[in-house]
Amino acid sequence: MLARFLACGDAWQVALRRVFCLATRVRGQVHLIPQCVLRRIRGHLPHAADDPPGSGCQGAAAPGAAPSPPVGAPALLILVLVYLVPVWAFPYVPTQDGPAHLANAVLLVGSDHLGAPGRALFESRWAPVPNWTCQLLLAALLHSVSPLVAEKVLVTLYVVGFLCASRYLVGAFGRADLPLANIALLLAFNRCFLMGFYNACFGLVLDAWILGYMLRRQGRLSLSDAAALAPLFGLTYFTHLLGFSLAIGGAFWLAALSPGARTRNILAVGAACFPTLGLALCTGLLHPDLLGLHTLLQNQQGRACPLGSLRFDVSSAFDAANDGLFAPYQPGHTVMGPLVLAFFEALGIATALQIRSPAAKISSVPSRRPVAFLALVATLLFVVLPDTLSPIVAFLHTRLIPAVALLWLASVRLPARSPWRWTYLAFGYGLLGLNLAFIVHNFAVTNATLKEFNAGIAQAGTGRVLFVVQRWSGPALVDPLAHAADYYCLTTGNVNLDNYQAELAHFPIRFRSGVRRGRNDWAGYPQRALVDIVLVWDWPAPFDPGADFVEVFRGGRLRIFRRKANLTARDQDAKKGANG
Repeated sequence: MLARFLACGDAWQVALRRVFCLATRVRGQVHLIPQCVLRRIRGHLPHAADDPPGSGCQGAAAPGAAPSPPVGAPALLILVLVYLVPVWAFPYVPTQDGPAHLANAVLLVGSDHLGAPGRALFESRWAPVPNWTCQLLLAALLHSVSPLVAEKVLVTLYVVGFLCASRYLVGAFGRADLPLANIALLLAFNRCFLMGFYNACFGLVLDAWILGYMLRRQGRLSLSDAAALAPLFGLTYFTHLLGFSLAIGGAFWLAALSPGARTRNILAVGAACFPTLGLALCTGLLHPDLLGLHTLLQNQQGRACPLGSLRFDVSSAFDAANDGLFAPYQPGHTVMGPLVLAFFEALGIATALQIRSPAAKISSVPSRRPVAFLALVATLLFVVLPDTLSPIVAFLHTRLIPAVALLWLASVRLPARSPWRWTYLAFGYGLLGLNLAFIVHNFAVTNATLKEFNAGIAQAGTGRVLFVVQRWSGPALVDPLAHAADYYCLTTGNVNLDNYQAELAHFPIRFRSGVRRGRNDWAGYPQRALVDIVLVWDWPAPFDPGADFVEVFRGGRLRIFRRKANLTARDQDAKKGANG
């Protein structure tokens, strides 16, 4: 079932189109179906490879064009499974914020083993703010599977959704270039994903679905289309605010450049996004700190431009793009970026050579020009905007570059003639294999480090409050140890005072009144009486939490201290075994 869905997500629509072809021939004899209905059906349904000629069902094909290389359901399923190997072959999905999402999902669920500290220090924020989607998905999965498996299921949904959304977007221009959508898996394990920005990743998937829907409508939006788009916009908003902004901008752009009634199309998009846009604006007014607007305005006082840090540095744009896509998981940071750039440039040349071909003039296929212009605008935003607008609106380049690359991939075409077409695809699938090798290597190395970091979970105990003293690993693109202490809180009922999401207004979990976040500055933390466990990792100087604590674990770079009042005879035996 999964293989058939991946190979042709619109298979049922193809079947309907075949019925339509038969109905078209019958109509010529018995006039059972009105012509306006047939025209509407013809515009909505995809083309089947064996549509009969002259039936009005055949898609655009360049004269002398080679057939698409066979990528059937089994081959596509194998491709997906192979790219999911690093996700399921290792104990951890090594992302930076992933452990924090898992720990907060445990808090959100309020599981039976959650101790009194969790209920005393944290509470849910039931407000219509973004970043709810992945937290709710994880919370739902936690009722059936363990936290680590729940994260793997979430990542699997993302990878499969990324591929399906890419095929839906690229497939809007016909089935001939669908193999390009498979190569989009190159972009799935980007820095945004490795940072653990799961909501931003799912927002990109929803953006691709919305743009694909707009392209398939070909400028014939109606009230029913507005009703179909409205829940997609709502889901995108509750997933990620940047994805919601890109979805609205892209939908209005395609509506304005559509070949049909542009005013009607713009009004339909406006009607679809009006409820969620109104909610987003109201949320921003009720929560002024949601985007760090106060800080942004204070920093810009006296400047003529509120975005005084705008830049236009083309020379560093490629480095920023490589950092956002491939550099976090490859040694040297110089391999995949140039190869993928060369591949995109070759696709651009192939597309330019086909612009004047007869196939490009067939009106039944949507024009790629609006998507290319949208990709150009997104590229300019990526180059011009700073990476950080406020303490909250940060990592813009990291979040933008996968969308930019996917839009450019949807704007190009494979060569029409067979030798060149197969050459391009061979190079693209070769890049997929090389990229996967880098990902597997990165997962293996990082999992070894995480295993050392988590070696003291058993000695840390259960139902305790955790304080982290951890050495900064330096200016790395991704730090999978940044919130790795949250692994100590997934199945133990422990809670971590280093919860960055609880300080922000756009996450579902927050600190209760009076509770402060704590990390590293043990001597200056005013609420040390709350702490039961001190986790010390790779600290450069000798560390002593005080006479109230005793060391219960030491191994490699990891030391764990527990408050003496919480130690039992069993804990003392475990301490001797861990250090003996």
